[in-house]
Amino acid sequence: MKLIPPLLLMACLVFLPGIRVGAAEPSPRIVAFEMPGLADTSRIRPYDRILQRAGEQAGIPVRFEYMPPERAKQLFLRGRVGCYFPFDPALFAEVDEASLLMSHTFNLAKSYVFSRKGERTFSRLEDTAGLRIGARYGLTYGAHYERIKQDPAWQIERVQEDRVNFRKLATGRLDVMLAYLPDLFADFNETMLAQLDYQREHPLTVHRDAIACHPNPANRQFMTAFNQGMKQLETSGELRRLLGPLYIAP
Repeated sequence: MKLIPPLLLMACLVFLPGIRVGAAEPSPRIVAFEMPGLADTSRIRPYDRILQRAGEQAGIPVRFEYMPPERAKQLFLRGRVGCYFPFDPALFAEVDEASLLMSHTFNLAKSYVFSRKGERTFSRLEDTAGLRIGARYGLTYGAHYERIKQDPAWQIERVQEDRVNFRKLATGRLDVMLAYLPDLFADFNETMLAQLDYQREHPLTVHRDAIACHPNPANRQFMTAFNQGMKQLETSGELRRLLGPLYIAP
């Protein structure tokens, strides 16, 4: 029995169907917190689809790994994961944004003070002193919020989901709630949104929904390829189509 020469055997393996030789390298580990209706474990939401399509354009299999916001933040700060989404500089005072690798922007995110329909609305968080305020764990709503969130003089009640704050607001257990758009557009139905009011021209914060990665050669290679995929989505108009009514204008 003749043995197959090593070089011939390797050549056969390369071209055999079903053998993945030279397959695309997966993306770095990307942690994210769930944004109901935008990005979650169902993997079918608009941000999930944008991530998948940009990866397909770049030839890189990518997806988010979901976890609570504070845990995701700590893993990123400690360098235990390569990338974080969505990166908000206000949440990462310990990190110089200029030192990170940033993806092209998926969308904008704006936070507001939401009131019950027909009641007073607020352009500044400072004006809500003395009111019962609902917020979410692990998120920020600007510099003033960071100063007061642990101050017992302020009545801030934090929960895991915007829907919990909505129910508390609707039943009079809160006076206002802090939340982001497009998050509420994605998570709330029209009946729920119709019960809220806010000052559209006066967001508390505005930031880009984008992926941030620690700088190293592998992450730099990933980000270059991913951004090329994002650019193709932007140029073709597919990015806006995937966002649909969730697009937030500058």
